[in-house]
Amino acid sequence: MTNIIIIERNMNKKANALMITLLAISIVSIIILALTTRVIKNMRQTGEKERNEMAQTYASGALNGLSAKIQTGDFVCEEGEWCNITKVYGGIGDGCSGEMMWQGKTEFSLYSLKKDSVLEVNVEGFTGDINITITGTPTLVISAIGNPLGEYEVLGETLFEASGSYSVTAVTDLLRIKALKADTQITVKSASATTPLPVQMNVYIADVTCANVNTRNVRTEYLNAGVPSIFDFVIYNGKDNLVK
Repeated sequence: MTNIIIIERNMNKKANALMITLLAISIVSIIILALTTRVIKNMRQTGEKERNEMAQTYASGALNGLSAKIQTGDFVCEEGEWCNITKVYGGIGDGCSGEMMWQGKTEFSLYSLKKDSVLEVNVEGFTGDINITITGTPTLVISAIGNPLGEYEVLGETLFEASGSYSVTAVTDLLRIKALKADTQITVKSASATTPLPVQMNVYIADVTCANVNTRNVRTEYLNAGVPSIFDFVIYNGKDNLVK
């Protein structure tokens, strides 16, 4: 009887030891699996982040190259048509491809104008009425700026102190709209459906795809250059002009 009891105890000990060993192996396996899964996930996320950054870099580089060429009169792509990104950005590679496009805009639609900031509207050569729609409750001062004899000169100013739609007549080269008191949204366009305003800004768009899955669409808008920012500081100097 004693021998039987001893044998049973030994078997129980061995069984307990085996269960403990299996439990330990299971715990270690779970830990290893979790660590492996985390490492693989981190590697996948790192690779995806790198491809995203690569696509972003190529798209931004292409837009910088395209805008630089357009501004110098080198129209490598026809306006409104998509063309291959390698026309201005030969460094694209690493499984990436892309297209780009530029387009001139002749109006401002719901343009966000911050308090104390300025929107300049090119009206050089334009004859006709201009529709201006204002939302919110700002006070806008609209200055007609001329450029006779190489000087920027204020030819007249108008205050708009309520939201609504207004019509002004272009009699100069540039309308300078400044928001006072509050932010606003403003729409500026020609009153004629057949005679648009001159080009106000160029819009550049690039689509780049890397590894067939990571796509970046980058859009940049460049407003045409107007009067120097220092104009605000000398506009009331008694002469109301600024020599170039």
